[in-house]
Formats: sequence, C-alpha cells, structure tokens
Amino acid sequence: MKTRKFYIWFDRDGSFETEEGLGWLTGEREPEEMAYTGDCLEVEINPADIQHHAEAQKGEDIHDYLNENEIPYTHMPMHSNVYTGTVIYDMETQEWGLLEDLDTAPTVTHWDGSNTRYHNLVEDRWQEVVEVETDAVCIDRWDGSNMTTGGTGNHAHVYKTTDGRYVLVLSSQWEGSKDTAAIMTATELRGYLVSIDRADEADEILSKEKVVGVQVRLPESLRKDLKKKLLDEGKSIQEFFRQAVEEYLR
Repeated sequence: MKTRKFYIWFDRDGSFETEEGLGWLTGEREPEEMAYTGDCLEVEINPADIQHHAEAQKGEDIHDYLNENEIPYTHMPMHSNVYTGTVIYDMETQEWGLLEDLDTAPTVTHWDGSNTRYHNLVEDRWQEVVEVETDAVCIDRWDGSNMTTGGTGNHAHVYKTTDGRYVLVLSSQWEGSKDTAAIMTATELRGYLVSIDRADEADEILSKEKVVGVQVRLPESLRKDLKKKLLDEGKSIQEFFRQAVEEYLR
C-alpha cells in the first residue's frame, strides 16, 4: 500500500482556520529549521576574527566600516537555513555573532499572490503529522459549469489514514489560498459531509470500511444489519470493534 505524509498546522487564534477544526495543510515535507535574519548582514570574515572587528568597528556605522576595509558582505533574506562558520552582524542589536547561534524554529513558506510569506511553528501553534493512503475520493459535484465543492475553483478530497481515520482536504485554485485539512473519525466525517450535502459520498466512502488484521465471519443477515446500523450512525467497522474490545476489557 502506497502512502504519503501530511503536515497540518493548527493555532490557538484560528488564523490558519477557515472553519473550526480545519488546519493549514503545509505540505508533505517536514518543515525546515530556519532562523530570522531579516536585520542581519552576512560578513565574509574568519569567525576567529569576530572580536577584532567588533572592537575596531565600535562607534562606526557598519556599512562604512565594511566598505572602508573592503570586507565583502550581503544583506540576508528574512529567514535563513543555519550553517556553521557563518559570521553575521545584527543591525537591530548592533552585535557581531555566528549564524549558528541564532534561535531557529520549524518554518514553511506560502505564496500569498504577491509575496512569499514565512510562517514559524511557535508556541501558540502545533503540528500534526498523519500518514494517509495515496488514493483519495474526490467529493466535487458538477455545478453546471465546473466540478467543485464550495464554489468555483474550490475542491475537496477525502483520504484514509493508516490508523483508520480520515483526512478531509479542502483546496483552491485561487492564487494565494492555503490548502486546509481536518483529521476526522468516520462519525465526524459523515456528519460533516451530510452538512455540506454530500450524504451519498459519505455512504460510498464509509461503505468501503473493512476490518484490517482481524477476520470476523458473521451470518449474512447479521452482517447486513450491522452494516446498515453503522452507516446510519456514521461509524466505521474499526471504531465499532475497537469500542467493543475496550468495553470488554474494562
């Protein structure tokens, strides 16, 4: 079975959410550790000479000092990957130092339609990583002009996770938009799909539920009754047996 990983960010103030429970699907790669360097210069000197230059430059504008001494330098981007042995000058604090000594945070980028924006995984945000099967079910419908969910250019797909849950992904073709995602149980997924007029799609997706790793043979009549009841309640077979086992072991 082929799988892929989704990295989903949530935050407490809701700035990544378009609806409650939906987070920002940042991508399928682990965020990079980056440092904020928007106020820094990268200075091409030997790290062993930092103290010498710090003393010599005291009281003089950093640009004047570097130009007078013909020391190459560049203005650094807003965020940078961290490398060892790179000398920097922080224009905000007016201090010399090493790039490797700056604080870093997991960072992702997003094109907002005009500029590349950097976002850090700071204290009020958290990340969930979920592994899903590669195949997805698209729940778009024809609106008379386009296949869509929630308006022109908007789309929705449902992925099955390797642990029996689901990931709903809402995407958009509009420039600058963010893909959003929610991790759901079968019950939550059914409730959501019914609320957006996708009950038939919910039945199709949840009817594919099967027990993984355990074979249970039931009389045909009992199997049909169980399947119907679980579909009505929006539960998966996995949820049913997990709850039954947990209840039995109490």
